[in-house]
Amino acid sequence: MSMTLMTSWEQGVRDFNQGSYWHAHESWERGWKDLAEPMKMHLQALIQVAAVLHHFGRGKPGPAMALCRLALEKIEK
Repeated sequence: MSMTLMTSWEQGVRDFNQGSYWHAHESWERGWKDLAEPMKMHLQALIQVAAVLHHFGRGKPGPAMALCRLALEKIEK
């Protein structure tokens, strides 16, 4: 994992733990496509979970549930 991706990962964890789910999502978005499987799929699932929590917090259960299904599929793999 590159230093840039590691820094983005750590920032995303801090944001997520503080309840800043959209910022966590944005931090984790940087560079995940360059990862090898299965790490790529795991990080994509976490990005989707952060987006789920963001949508729920904004009162948007429809988009949250749709993303939740996608994230769960990846987590189950």
